[in-house]
Amino acid sequence: MTQYVLFSTLRDLTQIMTRHLEEMLRPFDLTEAEFRVLLSLFLEPHGTSHPTELSASAGESLANVSRMSNSFFRRRLITRTSRERDRRRVTLQITEKGRDFVHCALPPMFSLMRTVFERVSALEQELLVKRLTELQLASARTSSPVETEITSRVFPTHNCGDDPASSGVTPLQED
Repeated sequence: MTQYVLFSTLRDLTQIMTRHLEEMLRPFDLTEAEFRVLLSLFLEPHGTSHPTELSASAGESLANVSRMSNSFFRRRLITRTSRERDRRRVTLQITEKGRDFVHCALPPMFSLMRTVFERVSALEQELLVKRLTELQLASARTSSPVETEITSRVFPTHNCGDDPASSGVTPLQED
């Protein structure tokens, strides 16, 4: 039960933080996901990257990064270049306008983060980052085909039918 409460708390916290960030970014006409992608590009050496790398660092699909980069390009927040020999390989680079944009959007976010974490010491924050990173890595591993196969052998699926009450499974009891 504790694990479910932890999972629910993390999910709820993520939703709350996303809503706060969306509100802060509304005046900039950006979503939280778009800002993550632009910030990822901003943080890259020389402000340069490729859509595939941005997709991985920002946790967005390649299709979303492509759509976002089109919007950023139209707004002159980035430039796009492709190689002469291979036009499929596109390089994105943040422009000065894009850097200014990020610099304007960051202060309200820092303020929010300070407010959220003011009761958590620096050491506790470090430990929290370490534990959450471990959970993130463990979560990423759970979708491996090998683990899925092992789990299905150890915990075979049960046919509960359309009516869970007829399955003989009783509701969970509180601890």
